[in-house]
Amino acid sequence: MVNNLNAEIQPLNILSATRDIADAPNDDAVIHRTLVAARELLKIDGAFWMSVTTEKLVMRALSGIGRPEVMLESSLPISEGIGGRAVKTGQPVWVSDYSKYPGRHRDLTQVGLNEGFCSIAAIPVQRGTQTTAVLYVLSRSERTYSDAEIRILLALSAFGATIETQRAGQDDLARNVLRLEDRVDTAAQRHEVSLNMARRLALGESTTKVLADTSRELGVSIHVETHDPRRISATIAVPSSDEIKSDLEDDGALPKFEKPVAPITAPISGSRNQYLAAYATEPVDESHLLDLGVIIGLALARERSVIETETRLRGDFISELLVSTRMQENSLNQRQAALGIDLCCPHRVVALGQKRNVGKRTLDRLHQVVSEKVQGAIVSAYEGRVVMLWPAKEEKLIKQNLAYVLQAVRPDKFSAGIGGVCDSLGDYATSVREALFAEQIAQHRSSGERIVDIEETGLYRIFAQVTTVTDLRAAVIAAVGGLFEVDRKQGSDLVRTLRVYLENDRKLSHSSRELHLHPNTLRYRVEKISRILEIDFEDPDARFFTLMALRLAIEIPETSHIPSEFGL
Repeated sequence: MVNNLNAEIQPLNILSATRDIADAPNDDAVIHRTLVAARELLKIDGAFWMSVTTEKLVMRALSGIGRPEVMLESSLPISEGIGGRAVKTGQPVWVSDYSKYPGRHRDLTQVGLNEGFCSIAAIPVQRGTQTTAVLYVLSRSERTYSDAEIRILLALSAFGATIETQRAGQDDLARNVLRLEDRVDTAAQRHEVSLNMARRLALGESTTKVLADTSRELGVSIHVETHDPRRISATIAVPSSDEIKSDLEDDGALPKFEKPVAPITAPISGSRNQYLAAYATEPVDESHLLDLGVIIGLALARERSVIETETRLRGDFISELLVSTRMQENSLNQRQAALGIDLCCPHRVVALGQKRNVGKRTLDRLHQVVSEKVQGAIVSAYEGRVVMLWPAKEEKLIKQNLAYVLQAVRPDKFSAGIGGVCDSLGDYATSVREALFAEQIAQHRSSGERIVDIEETGLYRIFAQVTTVTDLRAAVIAAVGGLFEVDRKQGSDLVRTLRVYLENDRKLSHSSRELHLHPNTLRYRVEKISRILEIDFEDPDARFFTLMALRLAIEIPETSHIPSEFGL
């Protein structure tokens, strides 16, 4: 058994150990140096420090023990073993042979077996009257601890705990200073972001573009929404800050993964139902978002005022343009320059219509979408519809861009008609009639096609200048509506029979082969059709207008009289 008084402990060694502990840079280093000092002063093989919680002792640091990565994850019940007794009594406890200790804990016993430790002492570390930690010292040979050694361990552990508290306080203070500096830096950055946003919006930049750039700067995704998204349960794509920054640099699209979130929102100043919504995986400063909401509100109010004034002035100009005569061209030429409209380059007139007249809010939305998509396009209201002057240089992409516009303004459902090219001011009155006529065709087509170009309608383009789709539909029904009605009620195929017969110039042989009918059957059907329509097929005018009515029926079918399957 080892002598219980270690004669080698000298005051100078104790002074050196305490100085080393006091010089530790942080609280973790303080505890580790305390363990090293205990081992060196008392010639102990191993030591570890466990913090006291309400239910258990948790490993904090260790020295001289193998597999530290495993041991650091360990804990012991606070009511068991030699450590539990030290916590309960507030007094040091030691045994020369732990394997014979009746209150030993199996985990600590296993450590002794694995490491070859025999004797163990548990030193309570107290702050005031409360035990906050336990210092364990272990030896691979049986030994006892003298009162002097116990006093050294008590003093050493208390000194280490005191220095640890100081270091922890200093670390907390340093962290708080850094946190305060970060807040100051963040406030300065947010102030700069707000000023930059206000400056750019005042210069007339797009709200959408400015918000996208602001999102990139702040590392969040900010949008203007027409409802409070916090009241709606939805699953949306929510990227991390880095992903937002990276993705916005690519194409502005959000990453394709989903996560349910409740965004931070702020009302937009001057708007009853618009909110600024910030989606982020990290905390967002609500006060800063409120400031941005005020800035965006002012910018949107300015945009609305500009759009309203521009729309009214341009609307008056376009209304005059579309009904202009040659005598008015000089006056229109002078006014277009004042309004920033350039009609020197060719345009095409586009008409958008729906079942009801277009309201102001929808017109504003269309103005915004079209101006962002097509440079130089002009949007105005005309006779309850929307009329746009579309630069002819965009002609190859006109249908594609129109499809984008119609999709962007949903749930409003529009049909679109495209008039001919306008090379001079006198062409606009003709082009608008063509656009309105083509829009009516699109609105009534059974195929569901929502965009019709007048140049694709062939000979029927001439009707745009003399009548409306409603008039043409009435004429078609008057001419061949009875035949459609018979087919609908009897399930016959007289409409197709008549069309093929007339298109083959009344040749029975050709027509019967195409219809897969016997010539006599075809002859019987033609006689029946003649009786139903009360026309004489020997009359060339009757044949011409009947065939034209059949072909017009394909272009502008009326579902209540003409079966949808006839609209090819």
